[in-house]
Amino acid sequence: MSMLGRALHGVIAALLNNGGTLDKEVTENILQNFEVTNSITSTDALTAAQRFYEALHSNFNVKSVHVEYPISSLNEQGQEISGFIDLLIETDEGWVIFDHKSSPHARSEWESIACSYSGQLACYKEVLTKLSDKP
Repeated sequence: MSMLGRALHGVIAALLNNGGTLDKEVTENILQNFEVTNSITSTDALTAAQRFYEALHSNFNVKSVHVEYPISSLNEQGQEISGFIDLLIETDEGWVIFDHKSSPHARSEWESIACSYSGQLACYKEVLTKLSDKP
């Protein structure tokens, strides 16, 4: 499951970095590199990535897209916060942070799974707040 999630991350990142289009051959190469071609077809992976892209643009006024955005900073306690934001989009209203996951769990469990990452997202927000004048 971990490799499938990483492969889908790769397909989504490639599609976002390519302005919403991605060649099926590139998608197949990504899936092959992660050895998940028995778990998902390139058509399904590409369709999922395109739906994500379309949802971003239909729900947000996207000004810019930053994939695997690196962050690093010290918090008030002097602890280092560092990582990579899966997807950071800039809108007219400010920043939107995405930490996207692939999960075989039932939809009824998704909220609790998402909440388990709230600390990580709070750290990302803390760093962005320090580095930018946008909310």
